[in-house]
Amino acid sequence: MDSELRRLIGEAEERRTNVFFSGHELFVVAFKTKPVRLLGLPSLRKLDKAFADTVETIGQQWRTQVWRTDYFKDGLPVPFPFEHGGELQFFFWYLVLSLNEGPSTHHAELRADVSLRLSGMFRSHGLPCHILCAPREREAIEWHYAMQEMFSRLERPAAKEASKEPSSKRKSRKRELKDGRLLAMEGPMSVGDFLARFDENSQYLANEIQELPRYLRQETRDYKYLREEHIPIRAFIRRQQIAVDAQLQLGRETEPWDARIVTKDGTEIILEVVQALPREAHHYRAAVVSNVWRLPLEDRTRHQRGIDEFPEPIMSAIRDKHKMNYPEVRVLLVSVMGEYSDEDDFVINEWLQEVREAPDLGRGQFSSIYLVEMARGRLFKVF
Repeated sequence: MDSELRRLIGEAEERRTNVFFSGHELFVVAFKTKPVRLLGLPSLRKLDKAFADTVETIGQQWRTQVWRTDYFKDGLPVPFPFEHGGELQFFFWYLVLSLNEGPSTHHAELRADVSLRLSGMFRSHGLPCHILCAPREREAIEWHYAMQEMFSRLERPAAKEASKEPSSKRKSRKRELKDGRLLAMEGPMSVGDFLARFDENSQYLANEIQELPRYLRQETRDYKYLREEHIPIRAFIRRQQIAVDAQLQLGRETEPWDARIVTKDGTEIILEVVQALPREAHHYRAAVVSNVWRLPLEDRTRHQRGIDEFPEPIMSAIRDKHKMNYPEVRVLLVSVMGEYSDEDDFVINEWLQEVREAPDLGRGQFSSIYLVEMARGRLFKVF
């Protein structure tokens, strides 16, 4: 990259940064590690509620200055450590206040009030942290803004224009039955054939970047089955070391089960698969399709609310399946996306402890219940 191009890119980034900070106040709460590791899940849930309540109070009390509040929690890309106060910080909570247009005479007062509220809240929960805000930590704030690639698609209320796409122009999301570019997963097959076809279909999606949005939208039945059923089934087969010569048939909504495995000695394993999803998961999936590399602030806030719901979606999925009356004993696979667990075994084990302690849950009619973390294909015994 020549010097002139670097200069132009740098100037464009500087303009983008200035535009963002002219309309937003960013607060960074820095921790040495994930708060859940310091507090445990029950205490973290109380902290989550206190934080959400504090953010709501800030929005109400500063409503003449602030028209929207957003927040999310995240680490940083591995090669980019962050040091503050002589200590490395590895996990962060971000609070972004979207500001109304007008003079900035109250910005210093706003920053002081928000910083005081946040520090008091975290201190009351016994959680050590550093709170960064402008102007003193402006350089660090801008660094985090760049690392997290923050942006918003929303406009200030005064700049919004009421618009609604005409119904005649709305595209139907009717799901196609098949996608001929994927290897068929129909009819009886060996476990080895299933694994080989799965790997080839996954390789196809990895190489065809234009297909990724279609897969995420589950535009075809094949994509729906691959995302919702085949990934958990493959994880179960791999982790349980099912022999490749065992026979497998997928239900594909034509059978009263999602998969049926018969091993060489005649042992039958019936699989039932269900997703554990928070209430606004469909919004997250739609946002990912539109913003493959980084979500805008408003969608990151919605996604964070979904993360904070766990493990309730897992318990809800199990409860719903317990209400069904199945003719034969089967294994229940509850799948969860890695985006919700942060691909962290500690977090998952904290979830499972709470699930197992729920008085109305248990193995029930299932021979066993597993949680499948789809990002890594990990299998966790629940009951």
